[in-house]
Amino acid sequence: TFLRARAACCKDRHVPVKQQQPPSVITSLSSSCSSSMAEGVQAQAQALAGLASKAQTQEKVAAEGEIESVVSAMRDNAESGGMLRHAIKALLKLAGNAENKAKIVKEGGIEVVSAAVQKHPDLSEMGTALLGILKAETA
Repeated sequence: TFLRARAACCKDRHVPVKQQQPPSVITSLSSSCSSSMAEGVQAQAQALAGLASKAQTQEKVAAEGEIESVVSAMRDNAESGGMLRHAIKALLKLAGNAENKAKIVKEGGIEVVSAAVQKHPDLSEMGTALLGILKAETA
């Protein structure tokens, strides 16, 4: 599917991407691959944000396990402000759906977004908006 695209290779592990599992768009975000992968990771997060902006693809994105992958990637790539920006943007768009909102909260979205905002103050406006939506889910 359109959510199965991945980067070329993981230098540090010397594992061809076609052998890595599961093969989701954001899977490589959670890996500890080389810095050249960071650019690919950011591009993948940006692409997912674009997909999440379309109502007809939001359910598909969530069904493919991308919410879990994004939250995990945010934990593993806390230093990458660019990637976090696109990940928060994707989650913000996905959070328009009640089921997706619940998944984001369940996966620890509140904690990772809070940590991202603390570490990267330039993300505070978008992060605070997402936190408001997610915290309303738990109330």
